[in-house]
Amino acid sequence: MSDKEFKEMMYKKPHEMAQCGSPVPATGNLRDQFAMAAMQGDWAEQDERSGYFDENSGEATFSKSAEMYYRMADAMLKTRGK
Repeated sequence: MSDKEFKEMMYKKPHEMAQCGSPVPATGNLRDQFAMAAMQGDWAEQDERSGYFDENSGEATFSKSAEMYYRMADAMLKTRGK
């Protein structure tokens, strides 16, 4: 997918997404859902004390954060299985 196609897809309304070829499923697996919840909680908690993601945040920062969210998801799945 080209950058142009990706940007066009990102600005489609939800009811238009199915017409976009093969869009990302609305829900992934449980691991993805746990990681998304961890990410949303982290972003909601951002403040002057804990810091912010902003336009100056680099790719390394986002990659480390994404890895952390999936480690949290893995821990939740492990605990859930006990």
